[in-house]
Amino acid sequence: MNTKKILRKYKGADKSRPAMWKTGTDPQRHAQYRAWMLKKTQARYRHEAWSLTFEDFEQLWSGRWFMRGRDGLWLTRVDNTRAWSKANCRLATRSRHFKHVLKNYKGLKYSKTKHF
Repeated sequence: MNTKKILRKYKGADKSRPAMWKTGTDPQRHAQYRAWMLKKTQARYRHEAWSLTFEDFEQLWSGRWFMRGRDGLWLTRVDNTRAWSKANCRLATRSRHFKHVLKNYKGLKYSKTKHF
């Protein structure tokens, strides 16, 4: 059955429902939570260890959320062989991130990150 037809049956199915968000009605916090979930899902897909809580993610981005994006800041790991955690993450520009990766991890092949 077509999901679009199913969604049309319910009023407001095409509209966002901030009252239902886990993070409350603040759209910025909702966007941060969504970004955290996407990053966590991508790490699981790549078999990378993950111990970064949403609260830690919020603290890392505190006051700099508006600077994110392709030409702005990225969340990156200091040591790519260790888990995503508050102690192992930092914000960096895209160019700095790729310079770090190419300098330190060129040709590195690993299947799973170390848990600590």
